[in-house]
Amino acid sequence: MNVREYAERAFPHFELIRVCCHGDVEAFNSMPIDSNCGNDCKEAIDAAKKLVKKIHEAWGNDRPNYVSNVVEAAMRTCRIFITG
Repeated sequence: MNVREYAERAFPHFELIRVCCHGDVEAFNSMPIDSNCGNDCKEAIDAAKKLVKKIHEAWGNDRPNYVSNVVEAAMRTCRIFITG
């Protein structure tokens, strides 16, 4: 499994993942999740997933912008781990 696939499984309804990967799609596709950088990405995605869960617990679905900001931050963090 690569970083893009892992992110899409964590956040299946977010077109944002594709937007954040734009320009670096090959890097996201080629980075295995079980590599050192891939593991850093996995941790960032997992942390974002936990935070999204807490946002939903606190606000329900009333704060989609909070959720999209968290997902975007996770994907931008992954981009740094992957591309340097």
